[in-house]
Amino acid sequence: MISIKDFLPLYREINTIVSKVIDDRDISFPEQCILTNFYNSHKDEKAFERMILDIVIAGDEQKCFLLLNHIQTEAEKNIGLYESGQDILDGIDIERLCKAVASRYDELIKLQSEVTAESRKELNTVTGSLEAIGFREHNKEEERRLEREQEYQTKLYKEEKKKLDELYDEKKKLE
Repeated sequence: MISIKDFLPLYREINTIVSKVIDDRDISFPEQCILTNFYNSHKDEKAFERMILDIVIAGDEQKCFLLLNHIQTEAEKNIGLYESGQDILDGIDIERLCKAVASRYDELIKLQSEVTAESRKELNTVTGSLEAIGFREHNKEEERRLEREQEYQTKLYKEEKKKLDELYDEKKKLE
């Protein structure tokens, strides 16, 4: 559960971001993430009530009054910002924003796909050489060298494939 010491600065930051968004009539992706994370993590009214009760139970009447006053001030500011900028806030196309960010991954995915394909090609070459070694004269050292090279190329390919998969996963989260 979040403490009042953490909650108030976050709430002030949210109000600052909302105010900026209203002024700019637009929102950046990082700002949208901060707002979404804040509202998703603080939508539980019971947790909020527990935080308030913890302040009250703490016993210091003056401190309690001061903290509750700050919470009320920030809540009223948040509500006022939303009411005054509701048309602007409701008019922001969040889906377009997310798709624009997701499309940035297309170039990264393309580049990583090329790296992954090249890595796979190297692995296939080594694997082919290792398979073909049985059909020609060779020594054990050459075979061990090709086996080590195959292990190395397999490791490289798996690393590059993992990077590609992660890019696809990140893009999917944004769509």
